[in-house]
Amino acid sequence: MIETTGEGVVSWNRGDQIFYHTTWRKDGSYAEFNVAPAHTFARIPEVKVGKIRPTVAEQITLEAIPKALERLAEGHVRGKIVAEVQS
Repeated sequence: MIETTGEGVVSWNRGDQIFYHTTWRKDGSYAEFNVAPAHTFARIPEVKVGKIRPTVAEQITLEAIPKALERLAEGHVRGKIVAEVQS
């Protein structure tokens, strides 16, 4: 989450939820705090932070996936099909 921004920063705001992405380097990609160029950060999609609620058409078992894929290909599904994984 962005805690503060520098002078002239217009594309990021305090409170934005973000993740860091770049090639593997030893500069603390798992660090709690990081100072890095803006292009190495991206916003977490709003679905992940709970602002967007996708429409769930149905919840299915793993065995039902082939039939669900057929229905998707035929265009008979409105929303997402969620496969439940039992552990």
